[in-house]
Amino acid sequence: MVNVVERVSLEPGGTPFGVKLFTEGVVVIGFGEVATAKGSRCPAREAGIEEGDVVITVDGKRVTGNADLSAIVSSSE
Repeated sequence: MVNVVERVSLEPGGTPFGVKLFTEGVVVIGFGEVATAKGSRCPAREAGIEEGDVVITVDGKRVTGNADLSAIVSSSE
């Protein structure tokens, strides 16, 4: 048995809803290992950083986003 129906159209309406998360700094959502001569290490974990932490300064320098954090870490010794 086949039921044939008229074409139905859907028109979106109402108030759009979204979620925006505004933070100062960088939210830690995961970690990566660094290969060294003595094996893999995770300097962030070794420093006590945990998932969910928000990094707002590094060595006294303000961090406003990923690019800032990357530049500071890249220029460190």
